[in-house]
Amino acid sequence: MKQTKGRQTRDGAAVRRVQVMLDEETVERAKALGDGNISMGVRKAVKEAVMGKYIIHELQNLESVRKGEIYEGTLQGAKAKATREQVWYGTALKITDEEGRAVAIKDQQTGAWYSP
Repeated sequence: MKQTKGRQTRDGAAVRRVQVMLDEETVERAKALGDGNISMGVRKAVKEAVMGKYIIHELQNLESVRKGEIYEGTLQGAKAKATREQVWYGTALKITDEEGRAVAIKDQQTGAWYSP
């Protein structure tokens, strides 16, 4: 028996069918983001929510102020880059969003990341 690919997405994304429950406001926002296509709008919203611009700061202490390096990608990627490229042992690593709000800080004693 011949198998078909089925219905293709407008944006060419590899997808699987799932059901979700959305309030009316979310449906309308997803339609707007997806140019009338709710699924495409949801995919775009999730991708944009996870991806972003983060600023990585390596500081003498958490009160220090110094310009950081911009990282575009996921928060997890920013944490990995900050850890991998830490220059001085014992310095504080802080990641902020574009507005300067701290989103992750690395504990100097344990080496674990936490959200402030």
